[in-house]
Amino acid sequence: MIKSLLVLSLVLTPLHSNVESGNPQPSDNCINLMKERDAKFKDGVFEDVLSSYEYFNNYDHVHYFTSDDLSIINALLGKENTQIESLRKYFAGVAQGERRLYYVLNGPTHRVFMLYKNFSNENVMIELKSGEQGWKKVDKTVSKGKEIEVESLRCEEEFQLERLLNEFFSL
Repeated sequence: MIKSLLVLSLVLTPLHSNVESGNPQPSDNCINLMKERDAKFKDGVFEDVLSSYEYFNNYDHVHYFTSDDLSIINALLGKENTQIESLRKYFAGVAQGERRLYYVLNGPTHRVFMLYKNFSNENVMIELKSGEQGWKKVDKTVSKGKEIEVESLRCEEEFQLERLLNEFFSL
């Protein structure tokens, strides 16, 4: 019993001193590792999503946009654009990684799709068509996808433990 208390005090004492320093933050190195991990996860998600829809592998001119890209486009235009704003609702909702708007140029025509992976590991493709009042859903296809694992980082786990202890000791 005494041995267990000694080990526990040796573990908690350094953590408690860090906890008292205020709001803990992950190190810059840990933040960079988390960003790299998140980018790798998003790429893995979209590798799986795109593998469900061979359509995207048949064209040379396939581009995608994120919600952040729409904000940048609006900022460059200097005003809100009805067509761009009508796309925002397709970026809303939960998804693994992120939702991406794919633009496929096929000769003189183009097609636009919203792609994402839902939390049931299904790959979702929504075809959109532009109209006078904005973009409208034309079709929706759902395909079985693979589960993509998120890599656990030791530094992130240590940060979460430190934050938890900070909350515990501040009670």
